[in-house]
Amino acid sequence: MRSAIAVVPTGVDLRHFAPGDARVARHELGLPADDLVLLYVGRLDREKSVGRVLTAFERVAGMLPRARLVLVGHGTESEALRRQARALAAGSRVAFLGVRPHESLVSCYRAADVFVFASETETQGLVLAEAAACGLPAVTVSGPGCDEVVRDGETGILTKPDPASLAEGVIGLLLDAERRTRMGARARAVAEQEFDVALQIDRTLAVYEEAAARRGTRRP
Repeated sequence: MRSAIAVVPTGVDLRHFAPGDARVARHELGLPADDLVLLYVGRLDREKSVGRVLTAFERVAGMLPRARLVLVGHGTESEALRRQARALAAGSRVAFLGVRPHESLVSCYRAADVFVFASETETQGLVLAEAAACGLPAVTVSGPGCDEVVRDGETGILTKPDPASLAEGVIGLLLDAERRTRMGARARAVAEQEFDVALQIDRTLAVYEEAAARRGTRRP
């Protein structure tokens, strides 16, 4: 027997997660106003491949001394990742902000220039959708969950799953402010079309209505 399956992603509150003043956000987080800020938000666990982000950042910082990496989250790999960061030549430019209340994450997104993500095991890239809602372009590996949110060359860059490719994508965006701005604006537009929580509620209700209608047409 075959059953119909409908997939409705978790929505994002676009009234809260929205573009804002980067300088104000950086002041709130204690970040320099003129740095080029890369942001990661998520669990610091092995499957998230955050170590790959750190390795990529070393390449980025070697090319762009103003680059800074901010990591938000906690997990089983937290201490190992802190040790890895301290061993980097640019380790002093890596900041671990720990776990933050979900409602305060908007300041992190607003403070950043590029969102960077290396996980290949996503079922849904919710943090990518939140970043897009805040008008933040992303550089992420091409894989399930990620390529369902990021449109390559339009709202961000999809790369091969290796540090060199991630670094190349990040450097290209950091060197081109006009392209970052254009991608960020498009990311927000796509978020309004695809990730709005109100839209997902409507889609969920439509699924239930369709299921109820099908059940009503079945013969006893």
